[in-house]
Amino acid sequence: MVATTSGQGYWLALGNGQARPFGNAATLVTTPLLTDAACAGNPGTEKLLVVSISKQQLWACQGGQLVGASPVTTGASELANVDDATPTGTWHVQGKTTDVYLTGCNADGCWDDFVHYWMSFDGPYGFHDAPWQTVPFGSASYPTAGSHGCVHLPEQEMGWSTPGRPSAPR
Repeated sequence: MVATTSGQGYWLALGNGQARPFGNAATLVTTPLLTDAACAGNPGTEKLLVVSISKQQLWACQGGQLVGASPVTTGASELANVDDATPTGTWHVQGKTTDVYLTGCNADGCWDDFVHYWMSFDGPYGFHDAPWQTVPFGSASYPTAGSHGCVHLPEQEMGWSTPGRPSAPR
């Protein structure tokens, strides 16, 4: 369950990967967690994160098995700054850390944002929580209200497998 920023509503996560809104929570477009198709072809026990920008969804794989899924928010690709689009391709996670400030500047201004979880995958881009985010994860408004190119996940999803942090129930 995740509360809205106003505290006047919440989303309840269902076992199939969908979220049901209550109170002032907006309806999310989610992709049900029904198949291991996103993990097909991933060898042995390798870990794999698959992100669909068009579906605003992440699937976590251990070998060919789906072990988790989450709605995400990707880059604001329709803004004037081309660097705000999330890079596409195949990347390796370059590192994982906790409790850091993400800083940077572009044509839209500068930022200095605290995050609890950071996993870089392509230079300045990475996976992280985003407590300042005002649109629901998985929202179709990401092209104009998304990130500066990173992949935002709910904090409980980012903390799931980080050493030294309590694990969220799965």
